[in-house]
Amino acid sequence: MENVPEGGVSVVLGPRQRLLGSWYPRKVVSRSTAHAVGWVATCLVAGCGPVDDDGGDANTRVLSYANDIRLVRLAANQGVQATLVADGVELLDPVERGIDLLTRRTTLMQGFWSLHVDFVPRALVGRLTIDYPNGRRLVREHDLFVEGPSDEGTAGASFYWLLAPEEVVAGMEYRARILEADAAAPAPLYLDGEVPPVAPLHGPGELVAYDSTLRLTAIIVPILHRFGGCERKPEVTEGDLLAMATALEQLNPVHVAELTLGDPVAFDGSIGELKGFGPILAELAATRAANPVAPEAFYYGVIDSCDGYPAGLAGQAITIAGAPTMGNAQERIAVGRWNGSGANAASTFVHELGHAQGRMHVRCSGGEAGIDPQYPHSGGRIGTWGFGIHDRWLRPPSGRDYMTYCGSEWVSDYGWQYSLSVLDVLSGFSSASAGELQALVAGILYPDGTSQWWLQRGALDPLAFNAELVDETHPGEPLAKAVVRPVADAEHTFYVQAPWNAQWERAAARGLHIRGNGGGSGQSTVSRAISIAQLDATSWSGR
Repeated sequence: MENVPEGGVSVVLGPRQRLLGSWYPRKVVSRSTAHAVGWVATCLVAGCGPVDDDGGDANTRVLSYANDIRLVRLAANQGVQATLVADGVELLDPVERGIDLLTRRTTLMQGFWSLHVDFVPRALVGRLTIDYPNGRRLVREHDLFVEGPSDEGTAGASFYWLLAPEEVVAGMEYRARILEADAAAPAPLYLDGEVPPVAPLHGPGELVAYDSTLRLTAIIVPILHRFGGCERKPEVTEGDLLAMATALEQLNPVHVAELTLGDPVAFDGSIGELKGFGPILAELAATRAANPVAPEAFYYGVIDSCDGYPAGLAGQAITIAGAPTMGNAQERIAVGRWNGSGANAASTFVHELGHAQGRMHVRCSGGEAGIDPQYPHSGGRIGTWGFGIHDRWLRPPSGRDYMTYCGSEWVSDYGWQYSLSVLDVLSGFSSASAGELQALVAGILYPDGTSQWWLQRGALDPLAFNAELVDETHPGEPLAKAVVRPVADAEHTFYVQAPWNAQWERAAARGLHIRGNGGGSGQSTVSRAISIAQLDATSWSGR
């Protein structure tokens, strides 16, 4: 059954396609896997001769401008709406547009109108003309019966033009018009101060968009749970990976989400009796550290537990990741419930990868901890219209950001821009050098005073050091500086990273103490004795 968003509007784009004057149906596929289709009205013209000022040519209908109506706004939506034209004027300021767009991503263009008091309801044509740098022209038409004011929340109350990824390129120019559907309609007369229904008014606008390829790479790791004679792990299929990739692509500013299936990671012991997924995150972190995993990749465990789950916990990230670098790949680790399928796991997956990108919670239900103080919309609302590039649903601004604990989740304009800044950096890692990575000691500190430790490689930002590890026999001489951050969705649980040195082994036998501020998380100051005796330093040799 289709997942219908609360207050959403399904985008239906014309039952037929107009190509060079003839009508026939056409399915438009937005990606090679062919899991999202729509019907559109299209005219693709490549060097077909001169084009008149109305955007037509010998192969398109010759129609007059519509009377008693103005085209006041154009918007483009690739997941989150960007306003391109307001009151007939192209918006050049990125802040005014709302968000940044991408080339080569499915795009819904919309046109909104205002009506004169004398407007008579009738069939009209919304025509979008796009000129490409190579000289091609694309003319797309939407026939619509207009009977009242334009309204984003009502199906059929705006003009829609759907652009496939290959139709969204750098340097393309666009202009839209509202025309009479009746070819015999007389041309309107414009008095002083009146303007035709065209936008932008003063000539074509140019699409400003990111032109580099943005990828989100993730490895899905089944957790093999063994407890009380039970042995269970999720059986992840290609269809499951596709469902999870589809969710990521709809909610993140990327061209493609690339998901691969990793080898299972075993976990022995109760999961239902845990206070959080920390011990499983520790196993994932140690496994990632011991294997060649691309630094840009997110490492995500999926759990089908033998004995239930920690109360109220669907998933968890190892921390709220810092600004992305090749040296902090070990912060891009998370885990979540499988719930039987990739489609059922997708919501938690998107949320936890939000933490792994560095996003904090957004306040909505009141149950969220670690709230982002910069989030601009009250109640966790997304603040603008969203659009699913695969499912073709429009989401209203009253929907909630996926970093809340509320339903009707989508991505906000704020979340889109944040993720764009992170994914732009990560997408460049595949062709860059990792640089010098150092040996690190990493661990998770639990509220009951216990801890788990492992060895990994990374590079810590000196400005991020916020704690010290101290040899208890020499408390005045810190053994090492450390970075302490809270584990996401867990109270008084911390993820620790510190440079390894030869003194660690000697100090471990006498006892260590960690003291710091908990990563500025608003949680209590960290000050506790720790044991790293289980670290096998010799296993690090040669890595």
